[in-house]
Amino acid sequence: MMILYPKDQKEAVFRKIRTLLSDPNTPRGAFSQLAKESKIPSATIYQWKKEVEADLISQDPVKGTPTHTWSSKAKFQVRTCYSSNE
Repeated sequence: MMILYPKDQKEAVFRKIRTLLSDPNTPRGAFSQLAKESKIPSATIYQWKKEVEADLISQDPVKGTPTHTWSSKAKFQVRTCYSSNE
């Protein structure tokens, strides 16, 4: 049986998942903690996490793909991005 969560609650959890995924210092167990805090089963949180990850990858097609499949333009953009940070 699928539980339907209020739209505002689900959106708030999705925002929190995005925040956790974007922070390289997210502590181990953060998603389990989010499940406890939101009173949503951890299996649901991890499923939503997969959805958010897929959405993030679809917004940035270079992410999640092997470098040998990147176009020259994509490689140049990455190189330019990292060169400007040095």
